[in-house]
Amino acid sequence: MDIPVSVTWFEPPWQTARTSFIPNKSFSTDLKKLVEDLDQLGIKSLGWTVPYTTNESPNWSEGFNNGYLALKPDTERVVADSVKVNIFGEAIGTSDNYIDFYNPDASEWWQKEIEKSLELGLKGFKLDDGQDLAKDSKLHGGRLGADYHNSYGLEYNKTFYSALKKKYDDDFLMIPRSAWIGSSSYTNFKWPGDLTGTFSNSGLPYSVSSMLSLAFCGFPFLTTDIGGFVDKPSPERVWIRWAQFGAFTPGMQTLHMPWWYSPEAQEHYRYLSWLHTELVPLWNTLSKESQLTAAPITKPLVWDFQDDINTWRVDNEFTVGEVFLVAPVTDVKEHKEYYLPEGRWYYFWDDNIVLEGKQTLTWLTYKEGLYKFPLYIKEGAIIPMQVENNYTGFGNKESKEFITIVIYPKKEGLSSFLLDDTGNKVNFEVKNMNEQLLVNWSNSDKDFLFRIHNDKSISPSKILNNDSELLQKFDGVGDFTKSARDGWFYDEKSNKTIVRIKNHMMQNILLTY
Repeated sequence: MDIPVSVTWFEPPWQTARTSFIPNKSFSTDLKKLVEDLDQLGIKSLGWTVPYTTNESPNWSEGFNNGYLALKPDTERVVADSVKVNIFGEAIGTSDNYIDFYNPDASEWWQKEIEKSLELGLKGFKLDDGQDLAKDSKLHGGRLGADYHNSYGLEYNKTFYSALKKKYDDDFLMIPRSAWIGSSSYTNFKWPGDLTGTFSNSGLPYSVSSMLSLAFCGFPFLTTDIGGFVDKPSPERVWIRWAQFGAFTPGMQTLHMPWWYSPEAQEHYRYLSWLHTELVPLWNTLSKESQLTAAPITKPLVWDFQDDINTWRVDNEFTVGEVFLVAPVTDVKEHKEYYLPEGRWYYFWDDNIVLEGKQTLTWLTYKEGLYKFPLYIKEGAIIPMQVENNYTGFGNKESKEFITIVIYPKKEGLSSFLLDDTGNKVNFEVKNMNEQLLVNWSNSDKDFLFRIHNDKSISPSKILNNDSELLQKFDGVGDFTKSARDGWFYDEKSNKTIVRIKNHMMQNILLTY
């Protein structure tokens, strides 16, 4: 199917019991070998787990006997045979089998349990549950469940973070369901939990609005279960619309396999997944920016347009950095109203269409179809991409050795972008001077392919590099691809000037129209 995959997680049966951290032979006869084989394919493995244990697990007795579990109101420990788990892996009743992470000894004990699974090669966990601590539970230090119900998720996150940090330093992944203020320092992605595979308020619309709400709470790294959890498979229309939203979140993940759906849906998912993957240099740059500033990667419109009263209550649109505006379609209606804030916006699906902001638009699904949605590129955008095939139209297999820099110059004036992906930081500046366009960048050991849009739909007459040397012009993509030399060609169909720069001494190009 040629769909990029970099991470997978093993569902509950990977363990002999919840939560033993012991591999289940019925799940895999050699789980460690399976993890190694996946790693050879470039796929990292996570384990699904929860913050409780049951009497079916060998570690139950140790936790019970040492007082590492939450207590009942009368301070008596829960009896082993009273612990039950429902079909979703969640504790039934008062959840007194939760690990008391407020107890330092209990947290240390659980970290040692976690370490058992890390010997299998697991590089992290999808942390389910944590939101059902009983209000009448008694915890270490006289804490009451009612007072610490929300913050329990933070202690849960910290415990797993400590075990993973000790083993892998910073090279691991945690995707928690429950979290609290401060959890973003101890997690990677946050996902909203088990949603229905529908357009109802417990499905896709909730995932969008909760992501935007969390953006204000210090959680820059967010993801969603594409298609939901409760209904598998979700209806194809729901899955497609959810995938369109998920592709523009920092972490794109699905519980619904593409081969469950039609060939057309599979093709669209392939397109979206490659587009998300090609944007990794952008995701990495925005992630490092968020680490420094705590600004979200996916921002509610009001974040950058606070003076525009029309953005204040928009809870179903967002921007990605200073690059994209995304308005996911989250229902079955044939129309959707959405708002474009101030600026000039290029329609992603046909960037010859440029719209002025500060207006409300109506999306017509019956006209645009299922495989498009309101998606715009902001004027002045400088988009770093890692392209290795032609699925998305941003390059081809020859692009693999380059960092592709997609540029939508401002109508006039200067735009800039600091690329902070791998290696040294590279600062790009683009200045539109009407009949000329100047692109500057700081010193770099990377090779670049520039894809430069031009509103005038005309080819440059010449391109100079380093202010003086004339770059070679090629007749078309064929001649351009055959040559290894620096140079350029104009693609009339896409209205893009493609410039190849491999000479690391070069730090600017000047296009004259």
